[in-house]
Amino acid sequence: MLLFGLLLFVQACKKDSPATEAESQTALIDDARNYFEENVLNKLEAIPNDQNYRHALKKSLLWEKAKTKQISLGEAVIVPIKYDKKLFFSADQKNQSIQSLENSYLMIYKDRKRKFRAEWVTVIPDHSQKGSAKFVGTVLVEDWAGHFVKAFAFGKTGDVVPVKLTASELYTTIGMRRLSCYTIRYYGHNYVEGVANSDYWYENGSETYCLNESGIDYGPYGDMGDMGSGGGGGAGSGDYTSVLDCNGDVNGSAYTADCGCIGGNTGITECAAEKKVEVDSNARQCLKDIKAALELLGMKNTRTSGSLIANVLNKLNLSTGSNFNAIITEGTLDSGYNAETRLIKNPNNSDLNSYLSKIEFNSSYLDKATELKVAGTMMHEYIHAYFDWNLYLIRTGQRQADENFEKTYMVLFDKSGAPIPDRYGISVQHEQIAISFTTEISSMLKDYAIANHIPLPADPEYFNKIAWAGLAKTSSYKFAPSGANYTISAESGTASATITQNLKCRP
Repeated sequence: MLLFGLLLFVQACKKDSPATEAESQTALIDDARNYFEENVLNKLEAIPNDQNYRHALKKSLLWEKAKTKQISLGEAVIVPIKYDKKLFFSADQKNQSIQSLENSYLMIYKDRKRKFRAEWVTVIPDHSQKGSAKFVGTVLVEDWAGHFVKAFAFGKTGDVVPVKLTASELYTTIGMRRLSCYTIRYYGHNYVEGVANSDYWYENGSETYCLNESGIDYGPYGDMGDMGSGGGGGAGSGDYTSVLDCNGDVNGSAYTADCGCIGGNTGITECAAEKKVEVDSNARQCLKDIKAALELLGMKNTRTSGSLIANVLNKLNLSTGSNFNAIITEGTLDSGYNAETRLIKNPNNSDLNSYLSKIEFNSSYLDKATELKVAGTMMHEYIHAYFDWNLYLIRTGQRQADENFEKTYMVLFDKSGAPIPDRYGISVQHEQIAISFTTEISSMLKDYAIANHIPLPADPEYFNKIAWAGLAKTSSYKFAPSGANYTISAESGTASATITQNLKCRP
């Protein structure tokens, strides 16, 4: 009886013991996420005719990297935000360089009335003051839909001034209206290695802010509060100045290099050797021109700019980090294919584990096919190279394979999770391409035609038909548009139909 009572006492002690700090943080993050998803996400009214470029970017929350932070009102939850495109900015000051904008997060906290608030915070540091003991720059606070709440300018002498939003205009140069106003401009970057005049910045939009010495709330949804303590119910200016590193850590030391986010808590100390897709010097010029034209649309397999094949086929849904070596050649293919891709030993590297993808076009095909058809074939073969490289990494137990590759491309794996044997490789890869990429190839082909002044066909399904090239033996081909076979044959030069496009590759 005594033993039974003792057990009850022990159980009661366990039940009533306080939660650990980690458990409390997890519970707070869970509560904040439930609040956001039930009361904020998809519940806010959009801004009518919103032309703010920053607002137009698709943003997602990295809940797996959420952390808690002590602010003036208690514990807040900080959730890093990931944008679908790289965003650069420059303040409207002389000699202010263009910098990458990565310091954006969702902050959820309880106000003085103990009610949750969710705020989209964009931190824009003044990089000319990098290394300063105090934060110097601008902090913008909005709701999740982009409605202005409040903003602060932090000076290098420690002064903090509230600012009001006065304009948000697209593709417009906004001059300095008076000394108390300034403009933040957003930029995109274009760069294609080896292509003349392809390295340039272009302005996507801008936002102008003016100093608001009175502290009056200028935002329709705002609560400026007092400058330090979060008076008025909301958080104060000092609660927003934490900077996230590229790994999503609050005031962390990870930084963005050419190969992506490294250092800090990433586990990556340096960039791996850059990988490239090159065209053999003996291949005909049209392959070099078409590759360069596709790169201008984003199809680039290198980490020296924002346009990797990861983004390349950004439209082709390849995840961040896909990276492989490849050489584009031409020759006579015994298989009769228009082109084929094989993973081969890298002839320029003595490392036994160095491989590259050989993308070989059939010379007889290049003699007859249209420029648009060759561009589509090149995209198709890039996907094979991407599949081959990641499957090789997985088979050999290496860790550089794209995250979620197996979950995204399930057709390439058997029920046990092992890659399908090579003897079935081409057929299963074609099945996966048919399922995952035909819509995206079609869209990119249309972009290619527009960019390269190829007349758009009257048939609205024309590009979709070409996107199914090489996939006729797949089980999904029944979903191809009617007449796809005829259109593909015409573009390949094997049908009697008149082809109006130039045969760019004809010798």
